Amino acid sequence: MSSEREIKPSRLPTFNDMPFTDIYKGKLTPEAYLFLSQSFKRLREVVDQFIDGIRVPGKTKQEIVDLGSNDLVPNGTIWFNTTDSQLNVKVGAGSIEVISTTPLPP
Repeated sequence: MSSEREIKPSRLPTFNDMPFTDIYKGKLTPEAYLFLSQSFKRLREVVDQFIDGIRVPGKTKQEIVDLGSNDLVPNGTIWFNTTDSQLNVKVGAGSIEVISTTPLPP
């Protein structure tokens, strides 16, 4: 698995060469309106993830081990280990470390 990686499609719309405004009506074309609507919807979803804190992707311990050995997954990638309830970070080829934490005072 070290040379393969599942490529997930982006949820952002691809940019298309399209007329942006209707020169006769002075308004957005339907294509431009749809593009902007989809872009701003996705942007709202991303911003909403940061309102209450950053959420890192949850993976099982085995999924993290598999991803850690994948050369296409960059060092510094962080996951929430759902098996052990801890944060893990990739620090090198096949090397995963636990991010230690200190409890907040009451």
